[in-house]
Amino acid sequence: MKKGFIKILLLTIFTTVSIFLLQVKSVFASDKTYTSDYASYTEEEILATNDLGYGVIHNKIKAISTANTCSNPKSGYSLIDSPQQVNMLTVPSSGNVRIVNYTFPNASGWTKQTLTKLVQSFELTNPGWTVLAGVNGDFYDINGNDHALKYHTTGSTVSNGDVLRAVETKSIGYTNNGTSESFKIVDNASFTNYHILSIYDNNGEIIKTFDIDKVNEEPLNDELAVYFTYKVNVGESADTISVTVPSKNSYISENPLRCLPTSEPELFAKGEISKLNESIELRFGQFAIVTNNEEIKTYLGIGTNIRVQKDLTGELADCDQVMGVGSTLVEHGDVSQNNSDGMRTQRHPRTCIGVKEDGTLMFFVIDGRQEGSGYNGMTQDEMGTMMAYYDCYYGVNVDGGGSSTFGIRDEYGNFVIQNSPSDGNERTVSNALLVVVPQIQIYKSEIKDDSISLYYYEPTKGIEVDNIQLTINGITKEMTSTEFTFDGLEPETEYELSYTYDITYNGSTTNIEGPTYKFTTGKLAPSIDYAYYDINNNYVNLAYKINDVNNLATFCCIDYTDDIEFIEQFGEAKLNVKLANVQKFDFKIEIDYSAESIPNNNGKILYDFSWYPLSVDMSNLSTKKIEKIKEIIIDTNNAIRYVENKDDIISQINTSKQTILEIIAWDERIDTAVEQFIDEINELKIIIDSYYSEENQELITEYLENAIEELSKVKTLEETELIINNFYLKLDSVKTLEEEKEALDQFKEEKISELISYKNNKNYSKKNNEKAEGIISNATKKINSSKTAEEVINIYNDVIDNLDLIKTSSCKSNTIIIYTNIFMLFAICYVLLKKSK
Repeated sequence: MKKGFIKILLLTIFTTVSIFLLQVKSVFASDKTYTSDYASYTEEEILATNDLGYGVIHNKIKAISTANTCSNPKSGYSLIDSPQQVNMLTVPSSGNVRIVNYTFPNASGWTKQTLTKLVQSFELTNPGWTVLAGVNGDFYDINGNDHALKYHTTGSTVSNGDVLRAVETKSIGYTNNGTSESFKIVDNASFTNYHILSIYDNNGEIIKTFDIDKVNEEPLNDELAVYFTYKVNVGESADTISVTVPSKNSYISENPLRCLPTSEPELFAKGEISKLNESIELRFGQFAIVTNNEEIKTYLGIGTNIRVQKDLTGELADCDQVMGVGSTLVEHGDVSQNNSDGMRTQRHPRTCIGVKEDGTLMFFVIDGRQEGSGYNGMTQDEMGTMMAYYDCYYGVNVDGGGSSTFGIRDEYGNFVIQNSPSDGNERTVSNALLVVVPQIQIYKSEIKDDSISLYYYEPTKGIEVDNIQLTINGITKEMTSTEFTFDGLEPETEYELSYTYDITYNGSTTNIEGPTYKFTTGKLAPSIDYAYYDINNNYVNLAYKINDVNNLATFCCIDYTDDIEFIEQFGEAKLNVKLANVQKFDFKIEIDYSAESIPNNNGKILYDFSWYPLSVDMSNLSTKKIEKIKEIIIDTNNAIRYVENKDDIISQINTSKQTILEIIAWDERIDTAVEQFIDEINELKIIIDSYYSEENQELITEYLENAIEELSKVKTLEETELIINNFYLKLDSVKTLEEEKEALDQFKEEKISELISYKNNKNYSKKNNEKAEGIISNATKKINSSKTAEEVINIYNDVIDNLDLIKTSSCKSNTIIIYTNIFMLFAICYVLLKKSK
């Protein structure tokens, strides 16, 4: 039973392990082997994969290759089963991803640099662009045998549209247009057979171009010429061909950004015009434009930026990056047979570049010359077979051997070499192909015990950055300028900083998540709690408190006038200096210390003493008195800050101290009484505004202003209470006036109403009624303007008399009418009686 169980258990384990191994093989190993007429290639395992963003993927691959022919086998690896380590970069054709052929900027020549240094230089000179990855570039004058321009690239070199070397060699070009046509290969790059002058505006845009007619020869009529000194290689030295610029119609660039003359003679030059119309002998690295053409002259002057070069023509004319290459390895998807350049059958470290039919770019670096580590290098046949394996449609060989170098940007923002250079470290080269994207990098400038300072470079033309958000330990702050300090951190603490931002390029805005930074704040730096001075009798009293819990200070002193006082023990301390020895009240504490933080280890503190009444004891004073004294201290320090005269400073300080003593002696009950008075007035204000007349409101305001002014001068509580009581007595008197006015107004209304009623009870004719209304209207105006009741009564009585006069005149007229009517009645009756008879 036990034996059967063990057999079943072992069979189960074996089956499980077998399935696991099959799964592992399916994940890491490829069943595909690509075999050409000359070699084979099999991918064994993907050792690492890095997504660099923008669709750019890096794979580090363990592979096996074979070669039908190998002329330099090592360590038993002749033709079959040669282990390989390959770094492969896949770059989709995209409008936001550019390939740049970069050379180190040297004003009058070429400079060899490592790939890492070239990346750093590119990002410093092109802020707003970040290198995602890079490989070494063209073959070059590695030993400096060309004495005219040492270390130049072997083939054609175009960088950002600048034709640095116009050499008709096999070349690759990049349009960086985001299409399947972004990568081009030609057997011979072609250029104009004449130079072209380009003129830039203040924004760095080319605004005009002119064909150059002559080189180092005086132009005729409307011609244009370029002048430059150049060198011709003769044996082991270089003869200099000196050139003198004519004194008329000449525009000279004395210190150009770059001037690369060759012995053809041929020139690339770019710089600013700094001198006009001078006959000078140009030194190597200077150039000049000479012309009689009036149109061209209108564009030229001091400060104008110009460029002279031969332009690309033919298939590469629309490429802004061009680099010379070696053998063709893949052509139309097939391994090329036309790849013999003398090292076809030798295994070496290699760098090669390819493109797929959809425009996807492929960069490969194969490690070699390290057989003990399984890095054997490849023949060109193996390289072509490998590129065909990864579906390259075209592929070319570039510089290899110790130059083969490949690096990427890691998750922390560092550029890290991924391959194993055969020299043991990076070799210096003349150029590199860089994969760049629109991004900024935020750098650490200073780390203190409680903060980190950061900065970034303002992006180049065409790139805009906005909405930079920095996050440390869950706290997010906006970086509002190119320099920013994130404070509020704890000493000796490890932090992680992350950030995001919006970047706009080619009209498209993208939110970018930057790499994460880890950093540790330094130890708690020395600090100064206070540093005061005061003047008493014939001495200046100094008092200060210095903290240095970590003993980081290396130097500390008090600096005043022409003397210093060294401080060796920290904490609270006092020092007396004779007033006669002080020429200027400019006391400072200076501390040098080592912060033990990265990247800045050293720090300095300069702390100014300020005036403070050291003899004043404020421990038992009220909050209000302390606040008033602090105001005086601040005002005094501001007042004496820029005073040079010693006596004037002493006088100001003594005056302020006297004021402080008065505040200390001040009876605070006065303030309480005044505050209570002001509060009461504020509460009464609504009543005053609504109840009192406008005239009386003005009177009350006047009484209040006078009371406030008097209260500001009082010295005793009794005086304060007397002034407040007097104000309220005046307020009562105004209240009495207001009541009397109200009664008078009521009396006026009653009398006016009585006059109107009196008039309405009279039986006036229409004409006399209008006359009566006029009398009452005039009387109403007089009554309303009256100041006393007596005036109102007099006006009232006069109106009554006048109305009665109108009444009397009206009665006589009515009697006549009655008599007339009676007479007429008798007459009618008489006539009627007479007719009846």
